[in-house]
Amino acid sequence: MYRNIIAEIARTGLTREKVAKHLHMSVATLRKKIAGKSDWKSTEIEILLSLFGNKVSFEYLFEV
Repeated sequence: MYRNIIAEIARTGLTREKVAKHLHMSVATLRKKIAGKSDWKSTEIEILLSLFGNKVSFEYLFEV
């Protein structure tokens, strides 16, 4: 599970619904990806980093 993604969603005041919409996926798919049950595409990672204001690193977000 990628807990830092969950933390950053909360820290930025976004909802999982809004994040899923930005990533062009359902909330269920987002949950699977956060749980590590589905792989992330590089474009999705880039969107996540931009949503969080590029204040976080890839390494931080995907730390297990």
